[in-house]
Amino acid sequence: MDKYKFERHELMYGPHFNESCATEVVSHMVNEDGTKGAHWTIEQTTAFANQYGVSLTSGKFNKYDWFVVLNMIRSDYYRFILGATNSDNPKHFVELAKAWLNDKDVEDGKTWNYFKYVVCGAHHEDEEEEEYEYYYPRKKHYEEDDYYTEREIRTRRPYRISRY
Repeated sequence: MDKYKFERHELMYGPHFNESCATEVVSHMVNEDGTKGAHWTIEQTTAFANQYGVSLTSGKFNKYDWFVVLNMIRSDYYRFILGATNSDNPKHFVELAKAWLNDKDVEDGKTWNYFKYVVCGAHHEDEEEEEYEYYYPRKKHYEEDDYYTEREIRTRRPYRISRY
């Protein structure tokens, strides 16, 4: 998606998926179990939400966000859930998806923004230099600064690690 498609989508739907975008994104998921695409349909994920008390009308996410996240969790964490619980019961994936979506640090649109900035690699064009410096202090001057050890420079840490 290019910048204008993101903007148009957000004007129409806010920072949330719609049905066609959600099904398109999920169709490209490469799953840990060797399959590709959705493990569950929108109807199935909506039924799981109802069964396990997930509100799809809270405003933080909608049923299409839920569909994307539940399939993403199943796609990316299948082996972990199977190993940790000895079961691929949907309730385990539902609980992890609920925790991911109900992140208290993010108010609205976490799924859409994850797709936009992490999966698609879109950039914040309106981000100012001060904000960059706040989140990544001194990052621009690593190689020139004797204060950092070679290991710290290689791991790109923006702070000195205590050796004590």
